[in-house]
Amino acid sequence: MASRATQAFATSFKVMGGSNVPAYTLEFLTPTPKYPKGSFETVIVPYIELGRENCLISFGDEMPTVSRKHAALERRGKETILKNLSKTNQTLVNGRPVINQYFLNSGDEIQLSLEGPKLRYNEAQMGTTKMAFTKRMNLVMRQAIRPYKRALIIVSILVLLGLIAGAFFIYKMREENKNTLNKIEASNQQHAESLAKLNAVNQSLEAELLAKKDELGKAIAAQEKVRKTANKNNSFNKNPVHEVAATTPETKTVLPQAELIVTGMRQHVLAVYLKKILVEWNGKILYEDSPNETVCSGFLLNDGLFVTARQCIDIHASESSELNFIANSGGKVTYFFQAVSPDEKVILYFTNHDLKFDASRDNYEQYTYNGIKGSIKIFDPLTGNDWAYLKTKNTQGIIYDKTLTSSLKEGTELFSLGYAYGSSLTLQLAGLDPYFNKVTIASSNNEKRNYIQLKDNGLDVGNTGGPLFYIKDNKPFAVAIVSGKKADETDPTEVNIITPLANLKN
Repeated sequence: MASRATQAFATSFKVMGGSNVPAYTLEFLTPTPKYPKGSFETVIVPYIELGRENCLISFGDEMPTVSRKHAALERRGKETILKNLSKTNQTLVNGRPVINQYFLNSGDEIQLSLEGPKLRYNEAQMGTTKMAFTKRMNLVMRQAIRPYKRALIIVSILVLLGLIAGAFFIYKMREENKNTLNKIEASNQQHAESLAKLNAVNQSLEAELLAKKDELGKAIAAQEKVRKTANKNNSFNKNPVHEVAATTPETKTVLPQAELIVTGMRQHVLAVYLKKILVEWNGKILYEDSPNETVCSGFLLNDGLFVTARQCIDIHASESSELNFIANSGGKVTYFFQAVSPDEKVILYFTNHDLKFDASRDNYEQYTYNGIKGSIKIFDPLTGNDWAYLKTKNTQGIIYDKTLTSSLKEGTELFSLGYAYGSSLTLQLAGLDPYFNKVTIASSNNEKRNYIQLKDNGLDVGNTGGPLFYIKDNKPFAVAIVSGKKADETDPTEVNIITPLANLKN
């Protein structure tokens, strides 16, 4: 509220100061006691609300389907955004309901609920500089001052209280300064007296020190005389003993054999960044964001496949959400990714629609969102389908063997490379370099081997999508993908489920 009031006041100063502020008009298409059909309201402030109570565009009880705070119009640069504020009544644009927000075009028809009033949004051809001074003044008073008069009064009171408090503070500071100066003068006097006493004590100590030094010099001379006499009488002093300096061999840190073998594959383990999210509905963009954050790990195989966990790229499929509903009810959700190797020699760009995965075991459920019926898709990593791959032109990568999955018994040690805690922290600690970790197999999921469970491991969500290696004849073979965690685990960051590469259908 305070920021909107500040924006409104700033806009009013620009308008009255002669700056050209963009404007738009709302034409009333439904006659009401307050707004005759064909009348219009010119809007110059960045934010207004429409409804039945305390709104700039307000309707009376003759419109019972209009909520108290039904919708809002917000100006961002050259764009005007319609936001649906009502949880009970729909807001429509050109007859279609607005789920969250909608970017308006000139001529769009807005309706507050199915039976509610209609308005037409029109971009003004000219800004505020072409308006008469009295019209600008009336618009500023009606849209920038009156809606926020309480905030203006509060600000005025706060300013007045601040001035009073400042004056009182200055008075108190002057009094305290006087008292402080008096204390400093008294303290300086005490310091001068103390310094005089210290000088006297210092002179006395110097005299004593000179006397002690003279006595010590005489004692040392006497001891030297005795030593020389003893050297002449002792024959063993003719054979002096030579001291030999001790030397310490240089120590070297030697990595364990398994770590040396596995880290040789580090250049093929990539950090996966989520660069952009684009949500579309009815052919129009509903939402767009650029998080630019690390979500997972991935790796390149020697046959050119880039592999990661499905949950890393099909992000919305594991829970009931608005994005899940849109993606499976006629809309489209696109995630834009970038995968980067530690030396940045390999950089891949792709979307969630570019990768292949198996959705045959997903559960489809009926779902209603904001009064619209549709469906959602739920994906469970424990079904063994937590894999996704992309065919690339790379010719170098990790060797993998699907048949080795049968050798992964309880107690078998596997080794991982991945961007634990996200690549941002990895980059701060040691450059863009995947962490090495050792894990132990606890059990496998019966004969189907949909997944394998780990124990005593240090993997976290940043490792998800990364490779797990099995060492055979001193060679590393990729055998599984870091997946997720079982629902009964209490630590939300620990990963204890892996998906065998034998499940991958390529």
